[in-house]
Amino acid sequence: MIVLLLLGAFLCMGLAEQRYDVEYGDSLNLWVPRKPKSFEFTRKFSPNVTILWKWGEPLTSLDERRKYMGIFFEMYNLTQKDMGIYRFRGKEQKELSTYTIEVKAKTKSFHKSPGKHLRFSAKLEPNFCNVYFFPEGTLRRRMSEVAIVRRGKLQRHLDELGLVGFDLNEPCEIYIEAIQNTYRGRYEFRDENNDTALEVYLHVADPTIRTSELKVGAQLSFNFDLEPNDCNIHFFGEPSFDIVRHGKLKRHLYENDCIGFELIKPCGILKEDLQMSCQGRYEIRDQDGDTALVMILEMEGAAAVKAAPPKTRHLSLKLLGLMCHTKSTTLSLFDCSQIKSASPLGPLTALSLLLRPPTR
Repeated sequence: MIVLLLLGAFLCMGLAEQRYDVEYGDSLNLWVPRKPKSFEFTRKFSPNVTILWKWGEPLTSLDERRKYMGIFFEMYNLTQKDMGIYRFRGKEQKELSTYTIEVKAKTKSFHKSPGKHLRFSAKLEPNFCNVYFFPEGTLRRRMSEVAIVRRGKLQRHLDELGLVGFDLNEPCEIYIEAIQNTYRGRYEFRDENNDTALEVYLHVADPTIRTSELKVGAQLSFNFDLEPNDCNIHFFGEPSFDIVRHGKLKRHLYENDCIGFELIKPCGILKEDLQMSCQGRYEIRDQDGDTALVMILEMEGAAAVKAAPPKTRHLSLKLLGLMCHTKSTTLSLFDCSQIKSASPLGPLTALSLLLRPPTR
C-alpha cells in the first residue's frame, strides 16, 4: 500500500519514469499524466523526435495501433520499430512522465533427434511472412544466412543446399518432415519491416544420457540448454510425476518424500539432501515431448539388496525394468531383452548391459 501511495505521489508530481520490456506482438497501456501539452517519441538509435500528439488536437485514434482511451495511451502489436523513449510534456516543455520501451522477439527452442518431424510458426500475414535460417556446422561454412521464405513464398534453391523436406503452411508456418543434422541452427521470422517476430533454436542430436550414483543426503543437479518456457522435467519412479512443466516448478502431493526441488535456468533442477525415494529416471523434454536429456540416478544405499533373497531381485534391476516398461522416447536406445537374464550385477554394470546396442 505504501509503495502504491508513493508511486501515485510521484505520478502527480511528474516524476514518473518507467521501463517496459515486452515481446513482439504484445500490447501496452501508458498512463497519461494530468494536463499534458504534448506527447513525443524518440526512436531507439535515432536523434529525431516525432510529435505523436499536441494540445488542441483531438484525443482520438492516432493510427490503427495507437490511440487514447480515457487516462491511458494504448499501443497494440508492438514491434522493434516502436522501441524508444515516449515523453509527455506540460507547460514550458516540462517533462511530466517518461516511458522507455524495449521490444524483443519471441523465442522457442527444440531438441530433436535426426528423422523427427517439426513445425513452428509466427503470427504473421502470408504476404508479410519471411523466414531466414542461420545454420551451424558444415553448412555455415558455405553461407551464414539462408532465405527459406520470402513474402509468403517458399524459396526454390533449398534443395541445392541440401535443405530438403521444408514445407510452408499458411499463414506463416514451417514444417520439416524429417530433420537432418544440417538443419540445426537459428530460424528467424521477420515481418515486412524486417523486424524479428520469432526466433527458433533447433538442436539436432540424440538424447544425452547420464548416470549418477549418490549417497543419501547428497546433492543432485543437472541442466540443459532449452528456453525456460519450453522446459519440461519428468521423474519416473514410484510414483512418477512432473517436476517442471513449461518452465514452472510443479507441486506434487504424491506419497513420495523426494520433494524440495529448486528450478535452475535455463532448464534444470537442484535437489539437496537426497532420499532413497529420489532414485529413478529423470527426463528433460522440449515442448513437443521429445527427450533432450536422461539422468539416471541410483542411490548407493540400494547396494544392500545384493544379500537379499532371490525373490527381491536387485533394486537396480527393478529400476531398469521400470525403464523398459515406461513409454519413453529413449526406449530405442535400450536393449530391454537383456534385463530378464541379468544376474546379480552391480547397478552400473547392469546399466551398461542394458545400454548395449541390441543384437540383430
